Amino acid sequence: RLDIGERGTLEGLALTAFPEASAVLGEGQVRVAVRAAGVNFRDVLNVLDMYPGDARDFGLEGAGVVVEVGPGVSGLVVGDRVMG
Repeated sequence: RLDIGERGTLEGLALTAFPEASAVLGEGQVRVAVRAAGVNFRDVLNVLDMYPGDARDFGLEGAGVVVEVGPGVSGLVVGDRVMG
């Protein structure tokens, strides 16, 4: 996943391992094959260490196709295109 390795420069972005991505899905979880992802203005400020305050989550925008649904999921099925 794309993460902030070092703040202060865009070169500080890094691809990092995320083993949880292949874990068994829990109640209400959905697995999505991401086709497009993006960052917003707040994300850029966060990477550059210019965000005023605690900007915890990074890169939460994306679109893709549902490839697996966990128990208790209704309203989504494998093959649905999603974005958020």
